[in-house]
Amino acid sequence: MKRQQTLRLFTVIGVVGLIGAGLTIGIFASTARVSFEPEAGSSQGVTNLTDNSASGGRAIKFGGGGSFVTRNGNKLMLGGRQFRFSGANAYWLGLDDNIRDSNGAPTYPTAYRVNNALDGSRSMQATVLRTHTLGISLGCNNCLEPSLGAFNDAAFQPIDYAVQQASQRNIKLIIPLIDQWRYYHGGKWNFVHWAYQAGVSGVVDTNSDMSQNAGNSSGSGSEKEREAQFYTNPTINSYFQAYVSHVLNHVNQYTGVALKNDPTIMAWETGNELFDAPVSWTQATAAYIKHTIGAKQLVADGSAASGNHVTNAALAAADIDIVGDHQYNYPTGLDIGWLTTDAATAAQSNKVFIVGEYGWTLNNLAAYYSAIESNPNISGDMYWALLPYKENGQPEPHASLNYGSDDVPLYYPGIDAQMQSFVSIISAHASNMAK
Repeated sequence: MKRQQTLRLFTVIGVVGLIGAGLTIGIFASTARVSFEPEAGSSQGVTNLTDNSASGGRAIKFGGGGSFVTRNGNKLMLGGRQFRFSGANAYWLGLDDNIRDSNGAPTYPTAYRVNNALDGSRSMQATVLRTHTLGISLGCNNCLEPSLGAFNDAAFQPIDYAVQQASQRNIKLIIPLIDQWRYYHGGKWNFVHWAYQAGVSGVVDTNSDMSQNAGNSSGSGSEKEREAQFYTNPTINSYFQAYVSHVLNHVNQYTGVALKNDPTIMAWETGNELFDAPVSWTQATAAYIKHTIGAKQLVADGSAASGNHVTNAALAAADIDIVGDHQYNYPTGLDIGWLTTDAATAAQSNKVFIVGEYGWTLNNLAAYYSAIESNPNISGDMYWALLPYKENGQPEPHASLNYGSDDVPLYYPGIDAQMQSFVSIISAHASNMAK
């Protein structure tokens, strides 16, 4: 998740005059009204506008919309055909830190913003979205598990809505279940800290450094070691498994289908950028999802991170179906050689290979796309990151619109000529992959 290196700017991007009735994609026939209520004690509720129907038939269709994506060796299959895709990361679909309440807490995204992004992604020919907060939601008042063992099931309402709306648009989802980083939606440090608070024998608390990068490969060694207790302590692992079970066994209030049985979800990902996950934990988590809970979807390895090759933990875990890379590599551009090597390594281990994240503004994007399209060992890719327009017609604030960065939010159909040109390139690539 790229924002580990980004200074967050919680200011509205000053773009005016570009979004009007003729440009906004969220103008469709109204159907039902929905309202997502906040967790008790949160000072500002989020009331959603009318639901919107799927995007006017403009997006390409693919077979098997109600079927599960399956694996045949190192290939994905859907509706009896090989399934290749291009899509986006939309991390905020279940809980959004870009728009906060009066207490500074993240809010639930409105139906308008969810629909706006989903419609935009389909207009760009995307068929898969990777979205962190549909599965990672820990430690905040509006999260699924604000504190150990205390579940806030009201937080399922935006999650359920996003899954149902993705299904209506023929979009498949990849959902991570825990985070390496200390983002607003929680990470593995939460479970270590909760175990310490509960007095679990031998657990050393995570230290007082609560920065985003604490525990990473370039950060404090002691902090990294403390967070590694997440993988090795059986009590902490039981906390995580209880959380995963609660999420996967939840029955969607809009569809009546348990999340573990919903073909809209292509894969559960063991986590986001878990670069130090051991083989034993990776395999045990994948087996727990598939065999103990009985989820019908595929399982993706969550150890991919920028600068990491496909890990042995991913390749050695029998119940892992999908492995991959995260590529940014600013300012030198996307690394086609790295991509090709890792795709070949995955194929040798009979695993599906995808690019889970990459920066869409990097200077060799067209050549990178050509390499992906021509390589049969690469099943898909998802750029970082898709953001919506708000109800007032302005783009939802994210990090920066500096095109010299590799963490630029993308808005459909684009807020300036440069972004619109990238939208055309990305859309053409998605169309080529879907063919």
